[in-house]
Order: sequence, then structure tokens, then C-alpha cells
Amino acid sequence: MDAAEQLQPTDNRPRLLFVDDEQRVLNSMRIMFRRQFDLFLASHGAEALDIVKDKNIDVIVADHRMPKMTGVEVLSKVRALSPR
Repeated sequence: MDAAEQLQPTDNRPRLLFVDDEQRVLNSMRIMFRRQFDLFLASHGAEALDIVKDKNIDVIVADHRMPKMTGVEVLSKVRALSPR
């Protein structure tokens, strides 16, 4: 497999969702993890819940302190939507 093939998205990569209200943090996560994971980014809890409803997410990393919904609240609601 050459380098160009390795950079192509594949269906078998783990799906990772980052939730953070700071855009610079999300940009950093995109830069760091885009090659290893099928990456999803959300800037608030409601957006994260919409992504979880539409996608089969493997791992969620959420900021704790966010306006309107904390990271713990996001994860609790995700667990109810998608127990896996």
C-alpha cells in the first residue's frame, strides 16, 4: 500500500467524536487525529447528539465545561440514545 492509499478514508477506521465549545481545540483535534480516525467534531452538546443519531460513533471525547450542556450531560444523553 503506497502513501496515497493510506491517506484515503476507509470504512473500517474507528469513528471518533470530539465535543468542545472552543473552535481552536476542535481544529487541533482535527489536525492530530484525521489520518487515524473517521473524525467528527461538534461545538456544542445538541450538535453532538445529532451526530450520534446519524452516525455509529465508537468513541466520544467531550469537554466538561460548555455552555447549555456539560460534557457529562452530553455523555449521559448519548448513552440513552446509543448504549453501545
